[in-house]
Amino acid sequence: LDVAGEHAALDGSAVGNDLVGVHGHIGLLAGHGLDELLDGGHTGGAADEDDLGQIGELKVSVAQGVGDRLLAALKRVCSRYPDAAEMDVVENMPYADYLERMGRSDVILDQLYSYTPATNALLGMAQGLVAVSGAEPEYYDLIGEKENHPIVNVRPDVAGDIEAKLTWIVTHREQLPAMSRASREFVVKHNSARVVAERYLDYWRKLQ
Repeated sequence: LDVAGEHAALDGSAVGNDLVGVHGHIGLLAGHGLDELLDGGHTGGAADEDDLGQIGELKVSVAQGVGDRLLAALKRVCSRYPDAAEMDVVENMPYADYLERMGRSDVILDQLYSYTPATNALLGMAQGLVAVSGAEPEYYDLIGEKENHPIVNVRPDVAGDIEAKLTWIVTHREQLPAMSRASREFVVKHNSARVVAERYLDYWRKLQ
C-alpha cells in the first residue's frame, strides 16, 4: 500500500481549498509549522498502538479542491462503513485553525494526478498522519528512499483503485500506528529544516 499528496494552496492566513475530515476509530495528532512539528515531536492516537481502542474517532483530512473523484470515493466508503467513518467537511478557515484541525486527524487525503507529495501532505506526515495521494516509484527513486514508502499511492487511471485503498484504510485501522510512525520518520529524514538547508548548501558549493 502506497501513499502521497497535493499542496492545498495554503498561505499564511487562510486555507485556500476545502477540507474533508473522516472520523473512524483512532485518534490524531497536532502541530504548527513543518519544522516546529518535527522539532516538537508528535503526540496522538495513530502513533501509539496503546491508543487503539482508547481514542474515540479516526479522522481523515482531505483537500476537497484536489478533485471530485477523491471526495466521491471517500463518500462511498463512509456510507458503506457508517460505524467506522464519518465525513466532516471543513472550508475557508484560518491557517492556524486548519493546522489544529489537521492535528485531530489520522489520515490526510491530499491529491490525485501527482507523482510526488507536496506541502499539505508533508505537514500532515510531520504530525504522524498517513497521507493519501500520488507517490510513484520514480519519486522514491529520485530522493533515494529504498525502504520507507509511507504514502498511500492512489491511481486515478486504475478503475476502483481510489475506493479500494480508502476502504483498506478504514478496514485495517490496526495498521495505522505503524503507518503513522513511518510517515513521520519519512519527513524527518527527507524534509526537516536541517536536511533541506544542507541540500541547498551542497548545491551552492558545487557551483563554486
